[in-house]
Amino acid sequence: MKTRDYWYDNIKAILVILVIYGHIGIPLAGSSTFFRDFREFITLFHMPAFLIISGHLMRKRLDSKEVGKITFSYLLPYIISNFIMFLIFSYYGAVRVSGIQQSGFFNLFQPYYSLWFLAALFVYSIITIILKKSNKKMFFVIVLLLLTGFGVKIRFLELSKILPFYVYFYVGYSVDLSKLKPFLKSKLVIIVSAVLIFVSLCYAFGLENSVQNCVFSMECQYSEYDVSMLPIHPVLIRLGAVFLSIILSFSLFSIIPSRKNLFSFIGVNSISPFIMQTFLMVVYFYGVKRSLVLQIDNTLMYFLSFVIMMFFILVFSTDWFTKKLSKIVKPDIKKIFGGDSLG
Repeated sequence: MKTRDYWYDNIKAILVILVIYGHIGIPLAGSSTFFRDFREFITLFHMPAFLIISGHLMRKRLDSKEVGKITFSYLLPYIISNFIMFLIFSYYGAVRVSGIQQSGFFNLFQPYYSLWFLAALFVYSIITIILKKSNKKMFFVIVLLLLTGFGVKIRFLELSKILPFYVYFYVGYSVDLSKLKPFLKSKLVIIVSAVLIFVSLCYAFGLENSVQNCVFSMECQYSEYDVSMLPIHPVLIRLGAVFLSIILSFSLFSIIPSRKNLFSFIGVNSISPFIMQTFLMVVYFYGVKRSLVLQIDNTLMYFLSFVIMMFFILVFSTDWFTKKLSKIVKPDIKKIFGGDSLG
């Protein structure tokens, strides 16, 4: 029997904690230098690292025979979770969400907040399956990465963000982390990785507006790049940003412990807190008074918000809660429609 490698679970646990704590700081980024700098720091690597680890863990499942399972695992939860988000936004009477005017009707192709990630995993799986036998995969990946920066932003399914991010998923799919792990876990590489992470942390926290977040989050087009900070062609800036994000992602993988620990189970069920925090973000943004949110402005409040966040993450990561949530976002289609014809 193959033993579980908790290194992957620990990586996912750390990443989901960073992602959610970063989201707490979204409404505070303009007033809190801590959250502004923290978000600048994690934007350098957190979603690239998530996609790299996802691509690696899915590499044995990406086959044309598995399209049904892939659809059930990612597309169906995306549709249901997105519809739940639509209902929550409707309850709060949201007029604009992420800069998009709301029509009052459910738009399947507008991923709400973090749910773009579920849509992306489905899109990436299909692209990878289609390209599996092609000998020009890398060329296609680079074309997607670079061409999507031109022209206007494609808000349909957030493709201007999803398509260039495919490069990270492809890196994870192509690189066998189990074989790379001995190298990443060598003492010298761990030391170098820790230094790189520390330097990035100091850079983000030490210089005001040191990072143009949207360059790393793929949320702005070339025309929106601030070339005054780095006067070179935007295409080269994007290539450099991707290279840096990949290096920092593997650096993070290097310094994360491999042994099972108290929080490893968060990584085992990481999709549960990831989905739940998306629902709670709406309540946090629309249901909590702005004056209360703005009180998160000092070290004590940063710590308390982190403790409260960890409590919810621990609850949402339990097997019991994950199973309950799975019944909602991944319902048993056979039981709903009856028979086995849809299997």
